[in-house]
Amino acid sequence: MEFQTQNINQYFQWIISLILEHLPSVILALIIFVIGLILAKVVRSTTQKLLFKTKLDKAVTMFLMQILHIFLVIFVILIALSEMGISTTPLTAAITALIVGIGMSLRTSANIVVSGIMIVSTRPFRIGEFVDMGGTTGTVEAINFVFCTLRTTDGREVKVPNSLVTSRIITNFSNNEFRRNDFIIGIGYSSDLKKAKLLLQELVTNNANIIQEGDKAPIIRVDALADSSVNLLVRYWTKRADFQETKWALTEQTKLCFDDNDIEIPFPQRSLHIENIPAQLSIDKK
Repeated sequence: MEFQTQNINQYFQWIISLILEHLPSVILALIIFVIGLILAKVVRSTTQKLLFKTKLDKAVTMFLMQILHIFLVIFVILIALSEMGISTTPLTAAITALIVGIGMSLRTSANIVVSGIMIVSTRPFRIGEFVDMGGTTGTVEAINFVFCTLRTTDGREVKVPNSLVTSRIITNFSNNEFRRNDFIIGIGYSSDLKKAKLLLQELVTNNANIIQEGDKAPIIRVDALADSSVNLLVRYWTKRADFQETKWALTEQTKLCFDDNDIEIPFPQRSLHIENIPAQLSIDKK
């Protein structure tokens, strides 16, 4: 019993001496780690402010800052471990092997990251622009390693994986100052075609948002002779900011104007014809 107690005491003394021996290195490593994280944050913030003052796109800047922050944190960890007397060469090799292993097992995630690099390098859109990504429409709020974040017109936040972004058709509505709309309205075959065209011309001319001159001047043409209507095309240009409001206004004004001037806007309908059955035939059937 005394022998076991003596062994336990020696064991605890060994642990205490080991702690006291390495305690200064551990404390110094912790200090280096904390200060290093603070400095990494300061470096990232300062670099970000400097890049924002340049002509570099905001999305590219944010993407680069994420990469910079990761490398700075890894660098700080390696320095702290080195101060504790731990060799960083095996650790560096292990981190490299881990990254390669993760890349091999998570090819989809790696593809997403590569797609993110392609997005910020080719810059098909920028933060703040209104885009359509294969049916998902909204304002670009952020671009990071994995997702592009869109804010839809109804206030929803949609995150689209970068791999899907690069594989879809991207429509950017913000990279042009002007937008064109092809407004098609059908009138009945019995309606006055010339009068309808004059009414549409008057509506377009009186709309302050519609560009009236140059190669963007509005045109009104007969687009098609459809099954139940004569389709008129009103092609006009507006500034990008006025596009939707002008479209809504012209649609409503056209309906009211045609109603006031007896211009028919046809709609699908069925006609049912009932024929009189001769009385003698009816009796025979009974």
